[in-house]
Amino acid sequence: MQCSCEVETETNIDDADMPSFHDIKTPVARSLHKCGECGRAICPGHRYERAAGVWDGKWEVYKTCADCLSVREQFFNLYLYGGIWEDLQYTIEEWLYEVPESCIAALTPAARSKVCEIIERGWWRNR
Repeated sequence: MQCSCEVETETNIDDADMPSFHDIKTPVARSLHKCGECGRAICPGHRYERAAGVWDGKWEVYKTCADCLSVREQFFNLYLYGGIWEDLQYTIEEWLYEVPESCIAALTPAARSKVCEIIERGWWRNR
């Protein structure tokens, strides 16, 4: 059964996209990093997700800030890296900008603000 918050996307992982090896950690940044989802800086002292592994025979490392991680955890199940905001915006449009409050409430404040901005832009565009 799908959660009312879960996004169905074509970029959700299928068998072909599974890594042959991967390790996911949530360290505290010791140096400046860049989030692979939103492109913002992950500053020293901030916690982030670091997923490292082998996809299609190639070693990859994906870093995700806490805000984007909260979106991925709330809306996506077994998601590939690097496109949550585009997939979420498309899905919110399909939902006619009606997102359950419980889904939004579970996000970090910055992620909640960005999701609400997507919803509000849609409302104004469709008036």
